Amino acid sequence: MGDFNNRRIKVGNALHKMRKNKKLSLSDFSDIGLSPSFLSRVENGESGISLDRLYILLNKLDVSFTEFTNETDLNTYLEFTTAYHTIKSASYSQNLPELITLLHMYQNLHHETRGSSYEHLALITEAQINNFTSTNLSKYKIKKLSDHLFNIDIWYQYDLMLFAGTIRQLPLQTASVFVDDLFKKLDRQTTESMHTELIFQIISQLILMFIDYSDFSSAHRTIEHLGMVIKSSHQVHYSTKTKLLFYKGILQIISGHKNGIHQCQKAIEIINLLDDNQSIGLYYQKYLNNFSSCSHKHIP
Repeated sequence: MGDFNNRRIKVGNALHKMRKNKKLSLSDFSDIGLSPSFLSRVENGESGISLDRLYILLNKLDVSFTEFTNETDLNTYLEFTTAYHTIKSASYSQNLPELITLLHMYQNLHHETRGSSYEHLALITEAQINNFTSTNLSKYKIKKLSDHLFNIDIWYQYDLMLFAGTIRQLPLQTASVFVDDLFKKLDRQTTESMHTELIFQIISQLILMFIDYSDFSSAHRTIEHLGMVIKSSHQVHYSTKTKLLFYKGILQIISGHKNGIHQCQKAIEIINLLDDNQSIGLYYQKYLNNFSSCSHKHIP
């Protein structure tokens, strides 16, 4: 991930230079919700910054986004983020031909450029395909992925997208260890630098892995933990809370409670209202149908 670490340093240096040119202090950005300590970490390359905060910051600096991307070569990072969401969209829509096309494209780009970002995009795409076909990544790729994740010191958005896109291809115990490690490291980071939706997406995948492996006690414990985290966070999207309702409904079905199916259906109705193309809701409906018939399938 060296190219993205270098880009984060470039972003920080550019922001520091622009702030100094405007003769603004770190504390001058408190009025837009950016504390001096957080902005200092961003400028020093120690913390990432989300796009919505970056837009607000650039507006304060009176710098256009195009001017900033030309200065920092941020476009490569934006391409990765866009590509990740394209892969996930194709996965939720169960568009296997598109996923195969994307896999070949990223594999070719990796061979041409040797860039680690294209290698990781190919890995995420292959993982999504394997989730449908009930196959696994090769032992070599799993080891390489695990080594990369083990060496992460601070979890930034790039690492979280890589983990979220491949978690279901990892052995259950390994995935569980990484999630525990993720939370320990996040405890040492400020909430300003967290990407909460990606983190909850990862936890959701782990919950479904526990359910698929019939480790219902671990699923229940993780759901309860997630519920407590959601209560204490002000950054949680409503769809995350709704998915938590769905997982609780699944556990109720397992426990023999008749209300479980109704709770899952209610959650799916809300997910459909929040999702314009309803692909996510359709996916959860299929998961519920398969689960009810004791034919568990993976959700990407």
